This record gives sequence, structure tokens and C-alpha cells, in this order.
Amino acid sequence: KSFGGCATMLAQNRQIFSKDMHWRIESIDKESLVAKGMDIDLGLSQIWKIKLTERNCVDWQIETEAPIDLKSSLSQVNLMLNEKFSRWSTLENEGTFPLKLSSFREWQVLESAKSSFDKDGAICAYCDNGRDQEPLPSVLLESDTDNAFKIARAIITGIEQSSRVISLTPQALGAQNSFSGKIKIFDDKHEFYSYLTFRKLKLIEEHSIHKGETRLFFDQGHLRLFYKELELTKADCFSSSFYYRGRWFNSSEAICECKKQDAETLILNVCWSELKISQVWQVSLLSEFEIVWIIKLETQDGISIQSSRAAIFLSDQYREWFSTYEEGSFPKEFLCQDIVLENTKRKIVGL
Repeated sequence: KSFGGCATMLAQNRQIFSKDMHWRIESIDKESLVAKGMDIDLGLSQIWKIKLTERNCVDWQIETEAPIDLKSSLSQVNLMLNEKFSRWSTLENEGTFPLKLSSFREWQVLESAKSSFDKDGAICAYCDNGRDQEPLPSVLLESDTDNAFKIARAIITGIEQSSRVISLTPQALGAQNSFSGKIKIFDDKHEFYSYLTFRKLKLIEEHSIHKGETRLFFDQGHLRLFYKELELTKADCFSSSFYYRGRWFNSSEAICECKKQDAETLILNVCWSELKISQVWQVSLLSEFEIVWIIKLETQDGISIQSSRAAIFLSDQYREWFSTYEEGSFPKEFLCQDIVLENTKRKIVGL
């Protein structure tokens, strides 16, 4: 609906919308189309390559061009849809499009879809048969595996466009100049749910390792630890922090990407976008009862970290702690406090 597929660029601290560009068709045939849009004022352009591939699937590629002295980037890819679409889903979350639209022109990102951890490059819109008199086919927007547009958003427009929007943005704004993805349409609800289930199971497999009864799973920015299907971690789970410029920076505030190196090892790239500082975590399951966690800090020259620490947030069912030479109990009240261990020769600490 409205602008249909559209894309936004950033340049000179302002947004340039594809709908405002001057467009011409470069080539077209029965299955593909190439179009070029120009922003005359800044000399920016977008080249769209659209191709019908498998059944009910569209390949969508966007490349951008800009003058050498102009810093620009592709910041958002949107698919505007009919207001009859009632629900949205990512691989991590799902929710309902509200019946009431935003103000006349203002777009609103739905609160339940704002999580910066919806980073799997897929979002869909579909109809709830119980609410819609004329169900529409389900629509999925997904980025290709090697593309950086991984953050999914569900959006409602103002009354002017009266549309539901599914959207993808890159994890690091200002760094992307191209998009490669697909639009998939599902007439059959069973086929649609089967595809979603397949993608979710694939995501779990790509982000988890296990040995015996022990499993580590990267989920929505957190590295979670399970034993015999019971989760041992809680809140921030595995966490690291460092002291810099008068404050503590925590890994829960960072952009985190996870890749499975092999059947025993996960590699996490943890990046603080406002700083030129990042960490690489290497987490390996050597056995059912042994995990190796290595953190490497990467900084540019001249940056000095004053202090750092690593922690694992665990279930509140743990009531007692021990170290090499000491032991004790946790206080019943949940107050943020350190328990100071007196013996400095300790080598281990546990629960």
C-alpha cells in the first residue's frame, strides 16, 4: 500500500526517501526490472534490481551511489502493506498491529518490536482470521545471509498512509551502501508457519552448542546456559564490563553478533557503537562440565581502559557461594552489593 517497497538513505544529517527521488526504468523483461532513482540536489542515487524467482518470491537488491566527497549510507528498507494485516512476527518476537493508527503523518515503531536483539533479518505480517473478514496472504521480508540488514521493526504509519510496515535496518548505521534480500508471499497458512518454524529451528542450531546435558544458546543478545533443559543463567547471563571515561560500560548495552565456529565453540563480537571499543568472546564447551570463556578487548591506539570484569548472572535459587579458602551465603534481600572476599590468593569462585 501507499509507497509499497521503499528505502531511506542518510546524508548530510538528513533522510533521503526513495519516494522523493526521480526514477527511470533502466531495463525490464518478464521476470526482472532494474530502476534508478536520483536525488538531484545531492547527486545521490539508488539502483533497484528486482527479480521474480521461485514461486511467490521476489529478489530485491538495492545499491547506492554518491559523490566521493559526500558521506552517505542506506539506513532502512521498508515494505508498506494493507491495513488489514493484523499481526507481525520476527524470529524472536511477535505481536499485534493496533487498530488505531498513529497521528496524521507520524510513523510509530511498535513498543514490542523495538528490541535491538531482533537481529535475524526476517519479519513478516499476516492476518488473524478471527479478526479479519478478508484474510490476505502472509508476507515475509528477509535479508540474505551475508547482508547487514538484520534488525527487524514493525511499524504503523499515520492516517495519511494508513499502512502497516515491516522494516529492516542495519546493525551499524552509516556503514551500509547496499541491501540484498527477498520478499516471500504465502497463500497457504500451513506453508507459512512451517517456514517460520524452519527458520527458528535453524536460528537455534546456528546459535547454540551442546555437550551431553549442557547447552549454551545465544538468544536476543544474551548467552544462556542450560543443564538438563533447566536454565541456570538469568538477567544479563554471561556479562562483561569495563570502566572508561568515568563510567562502566556493560555488554548488555552493546551490539552483539554470534557465529558458530564449530560444534564446540561460539564466537561473539561485542561492539559499543558510541565507542571505538569492541570485544571478541570465544566460548567453548570442552565437556559437559567444563566451559572455557576467553574475552579479547580490541581498542584503537590511545584508548586506555581503567578496569574490567566478567560475570555470570545465575538463578536466584543459588543461596550459597564458595571460593578457594572461603564460603558463605547470599543475603536474602536483592540489593546491588559486592561480597568482599578477604583471601586474595583465591583461584576459584563458585555457587
